[in-house]
Amino acid sequence: FANARSVRVMFNQSVAVAKRRLNHNKLLIVEDVIGVPPVPERIPALAAALKELHEHIGIPQVKEAVRSLCDVARKNYDKELNGMKTDLIPLNRLFLGNPGTGKSTIASIYGRILKNLLLLSKGEVIERKASDFIGDVIGASETRTRGILSLAKGCVLIIDEAYNLNDGHFGKAALNTIVENVSNAPGSDIAVIMIGYEKNMLAMLNEQNPGLCSRFDPTNAFRFEDFTDLELLQIFSSAAARDLVDVPIDIKCAAVRHLAKQRNMKNFGNARAVITLLGAAKSRMNSRMQKNPTGDQAMTLDDLLGEDANLKANPLQCIDELQGGDDEYGFRTVLRQLGNSINLCNLENRPYDPVGNFIFTGAPGTGKTTVASKMAKMLNAFGVLASNHVVVTTALDLTGQYVGQSKKVIEGKMEEARGGVLFIDEAYKLGEGSFGEEVLVKLLGMLTEPEYNNGKTIVILAGYEADMNAMLSRNAGMASRFNERIHFSDWTKEQCVDLVENMARNEKPLPFMSNEAVRSILLMGFQELLKRPNWANARDSESMYKYLKKSRDRRRSNEVNTTTLLAHKNTENCLHFTEEDARMAVDIFLRNRAPAPAQTSSPFRRNGFSNMPPPPEAFANFTPPSFAPPAFKTATTSAKTDTSNDANSEGEVDEDLCQECTEEKSDRVEELDDEELNNPDPNAEQFSASRRAQLEQARREHEARQAAEAHAYAVLLALEAANAAEMERMKAEQAESDKRHAELVAAEKKRVEEELAELARIEAERKAAHEAEMERIRLEHEEALRKAEAERQEALRKEQEAEQKRLREEAEARKKAHEEEIERRRLIAEQQERERAAAEAARKVREAEEKKRLEA
Repeated sequence: FANARSVRVMFNQSVAVAKRRLNHNKLLIVEDVIGVPPVPERIPALAAALKELHEHIGIPQVKEAVRSLCDVARKNYDKELNGMKTDLIPLNRLFLGNPGTGKSTIASIYGRILKNLLLLSKGEVIERKASDFIGDVIGASETRTRGILSLAKGCVLIIDEAYNLNDGHFGKAALNTIVENVSNAPGSDIAVIMIGYEKNMLAMLNEQNPGLCSRFDPTNAFRFEDFTDLELLQIFSSAAARDLVDVPIDIKCAAVRHLAKQRNMKNFGNARAVITLLGAAKSRMNSRMQKNPTGDQAMTLDDLLGEDANLKANPLQCIDELQGGDDEYGFRTVLRQLGNSINLCNLENRPYDPVGNFIFTGAPGTGKTTVASKMAKMLNAFGVLASNHVVVTTALDLTGQYVGQSKKVIEGKMEEARGGVLFIDEAYKLGEGSFGEEVLVKLLGMLTEPEYNNGKTIVILAGYEADMNAMLSRNAGMASRFNERIHFSDWTKEQCVDLVENMARNEKPLPFMSNEAVRSILLMGFQELLKRPNWANARDSESMYKYLKKSRDRRRSNEVNTTTLLAHKNTENCLHFTEEDARMAVDIFLRNRAPAPAQTSSPFRRNGFSNMPPPPEAFANFTPPSFAPPAFKTATTSAKTDTSNDANSEGEVDEDLCQECTEEKSDRVEELDDEELNNPDPNAEQFSASRRAQLEQARREHEARQAAEAHAYAVLLALEAANAAEMERMKAEQAESDKRHAELVAAEKKRVEEELAELARIEAERKAAHEAEMERIRLEHEEALRKAEAERQEALRKEQEAEQKRLREEAEARKKAHEEEIERRRLIAEQQERERAAAEAARKVREAEEKKRLEA
């Protein structure tokens, strides 16, 4: 308060206001001093600001608070007229709300209202970002903040995205400076409005200087709630009408439904989301009308939703795209039942029960992650989930390394998956150890929070069935919160081959034509893989397809010359898989996958030829086989045999003996004693000519079979030798390729290191130049501040001198006027004295005349 100077300033302001009035007649009135009544009827700018606020959709709390503020200002005006003490109003405010709720727009309107209510000396609205307060060197933040606050004295200062000040040392310095220079005491000649998201702003108030809460009271904040469905419809209709877009009412309702389910997502855009959706729809609509000018001129559902329109028309098509899981109670059945229930509720226009959380059990590669993704798309198309986004993580990723870290990790993942699906693989590890228990407790707690409960965010726990059951038994609250279970069975070899064919059929640029021979080889390969450990179902099918492509490319690269490749480049069969590709792919896969511990090694199994039977044990060290007729055990046995021969008379072959001699899967045959066959015991009455003929026939058949097996095994050895030579050649090529690759990697690494060094040098130079530039700017700024301060002091001195001169002149003028007034009054007194003397003389003359008359 500047005492007499403040009085002079107020007087000058009042005179200036009076001169702006018509016919002021050099007379000051009350309105010249304290202003006109703060009512819209007397202040057009206030009426315009209040009208703009009233026409803004939503924000009833803010509108009511502004009306209360106007009432207090009007009552204060009446109190001031009557000489009563006025109610002072704290002007600092927090504007809290989600994106797109109109915080920045309303803050500007609110600043204009404060200005027109004459609550501030100047009333100008100054808008700044949080980054405007933050410096890049120590002390710069304080200097910038003081400069902005000094500029905003008597004004409305709006700080947008103020939560960004809660970041690092420089932001903290700016906040401390605001606390030092801004008071929320009623009557302060500055109004600071901080705008930001409620969660981030409250975190800043709690973590930074405690004085922030007293200066920016969160209980007195303006809270901007998300728009309701009706308000979203009004915003969409207004924006469409403003852009002259014809939107039918059913499309508007579809847009509102699409926007309403996004409300559960993180940082829902509200009005901003409406503008974004309408802009994308207009773009698709314009593209459609350019292609078909005579088509529908109004916006369609395809224009509004784009590629999602077909999916939303038939959400169950996501299930049809899945492979595997064709058991009675598999994921197809569960998801189809869930989708049909939701669809029925939508058709009958009644609410459906919230979708719960799921447990997926099954071996790796059975499609758990894929089904989770398809389920998210289906539920999003039905409108159950706000997004089809799936966040995939593991229990190990959620487990922290120190106390409290696990809570932050699970909070981050849940926030990332908000409105969608959180898929936790290997979830049976949750609850193991103190950190795992911390994750489990926090997860169960967050499932009950309003942002995630009642199916707003779906959590899926996946793992082996036995391990998942053990985990559920450790925590009683898990079963009630995860009440939906789907089991994924292992894939059959036919399903694996179907998946490989589908991947190959979708290969570009040419389609894949199915080949039964290739399919048979793949079936044999998968049959062998099923017996080996670490079977990964569909994941192994994808690996097999990769091996197939590598084998095909390797075969094609071994063509005679480049001309041949170019000649067949555009032929129909150039990218098709052959039997050779399939054999090589199966062979490579089986060699890379360790066999089961109990399986006997053999040349056939080692090289992937699982379709061929293993050789007999007698062929392990391949030597020419010998044949011996069967030996006869005892007389009792011979007698029994002879009885059988009598029943099988006249050359009939003993079926048991033939079965013993002709069994293909037997690893050996009984040894026959030639000596006993050629020199039979004369006492053996049962040894007849027909029996000898049968044995001779069996021996010839056995020799023929041994010769065929020996030939097959010789062919196999030749194939194995050729395969070994091919593998050696491939190894040599691979070694050469690895060598070239290593050289290229080394050269690339050297180049990258040189580039990084150059970038580091450039960055260091840039940083040094930046620091020098910032130091120069700081010095220039300080010099400018000093000059400005000097100029201000000089202007103040001149103003004081002018004021003193004016006061002296006024004093001299008043003195002169006073002297003139004294002289005027003296002359008047002399004139009055002369008039009195004349009157007295006249009276005396009259008295003398009267006396004479009386005497006469």
